[in-house]
Amino acid sequence: VDVISNESAAVFSRFVKVFGQTYRRYLDLQKAEKQAREAQIEAALEKVRSRSLAMQSPDELVEVAQLLREEMGALGVEELETSSIYIHDASSGLTECWFTIKNTANPAKAVTDQMTIRLEDTWVGRQMQEFFQSSAEKTSIVMRGENRLEWIHYCEGKTNLFGTSNFYGDTIPDRTYHLYKFSNGYIGAAAPGEISQESWDLLRRATTVFSFAYTRFRDLQMAQASARAAKRQASLDRVRADISSMRNAEDLDRITPLFFKELTVLGVPFIRCGVFIIDRKS
Repeated sequence: VDVISNESAAVFSRFVKVFGQTYRRYLDLQKAEKQAREAQIEAALEKVRSRSLAMQSPDELVEVAQLLREEMGALGVEELETSSIYIHDASSGLTECWFTIKNTANPAKAVTDQMTIRLEDTWVGRQMQEFFQSSAEKTSIVMRGENRLEWIHYCEGKTNLFGTSNFYGDTIPDRTYHLYKFSNGYIGAAAPGEISQESWDLLRRATTVFSFAYTRFRDLQMAQASARAAKRQASLDRVRADISSMRNAEDLDRITPLFFKELTVLGVPFIRCGVFIIDRKS
């Protein structure tokens, strides 16, 4: 091996120092990009968290699902075409689904709807049910051929979205459903195939954030149920109080209008109401 001159060695040493500076700059830029990306992701998740906590009605959960998909799109995660939230009711065996689909015809406007399904009705649903009942925290369901067609046609019967908009056109493409679990359900994202580790991480973090939405959802459900029960009880108490104050048969004339009023207040659909008294002796 030829020995390099002192001058060549000095030049080589200077190049090494320059490259060292370049590499340190490269690492600094990598760190800065990672920090900027993290800030972008956290800002997106914070929007979903804030919208979740701002819910005033359980019906607004569909807006949380829509925002979740929009923020995924804003993060450049285009492989995730659909954001879905599934909540399973063990008592009824029904599963509520709120979903948002990226609209390829108009990317600025996502398509959102909700439906109620029975998981055991389809192959895809049974795969979801098996996952939900397992100890796994995430899974991927590959939907191809007849299984994919069965799922889409089943969903068409549960929502008007696909039928009215001819969403997929003449061809229904194969897709893979990626699911991440939370206490009473799971968040799903459909994609053409496998997804990146970043997308899995986003799903995991979105599931954590959605815990806030689900807690808020349940609180609102219970509050609405309590309000309805209190309203019904107040109506019954008013009727009971008027009945207790009756002194003669003629007082019954003011009870019927009270029935009409209270049933109207409670939102009970009816055309007329009345009190019928049967005289068994005659």
